[in-house]
Amino acid sequence: MQGMDYVYAVWQEKSFSAAARKLFVSQPALSASVRKVERELGLPIFDRSTTPLQLTDAGRAYIEAAERIFRIKRDLKSYCDDLAGLESGTLRLGGTNFFASCFLPPMIEAFSRRHPHIALSVTESDSADLFDKLTTEELDIIVDSGVCDDSLYETVPFIRTTSCCPCRQPFPSTSASPSTD
Repeated sequence: MQGMDYVYAVWQEKSFSAAARKLFVSQPALSASVRKVERELGLPIFDRSTTPLQLTDAGRAYIEAAERIFRIKRDLKSYCDDLAGLESGTLRLGGTNFFASCFLPPMIEAFSRRHPHIALSVTESDSADLFDKLTTEELDIIVDSGVCDDSLYETVPFIRTTSCCPCRQPFPSTSASPSTD
């Protein structure tokens, strides 16, 4: 990228010496870097016989491509900054039927309020399929009660519960025969 930056600075300044001053490099070092780019292209970028410097046809194509690359680089930086701040992107969630219907909706609602620019996708499937999708990076997070290999996945318990089933006392024995009275 340095060669591209140097070529672009020479084009902006229309002069090798002015570009060298702007870049804080020596003029011979700048010239050598531009010549290296021209050798790689196999064509001259600048018409050095004119003052101020002019672009050749290859030079115009190079500058147009450089501007697209600089724009892509800026866009990528902005996108990555947004991702780091949870301002854009996609989060792919998975859950078994029970978790997808009972737990994910309120979690999704709360997350969407905090991060409205993050797109969410939800996959409902069985545990084995969800873990396969997590392994192949088709999903980012799954919510499941299944047992998994903690050496392969980071697990975060989000609920601990004790279940009970109330029944009348004394609990009728399954071996007792029903009364025929």
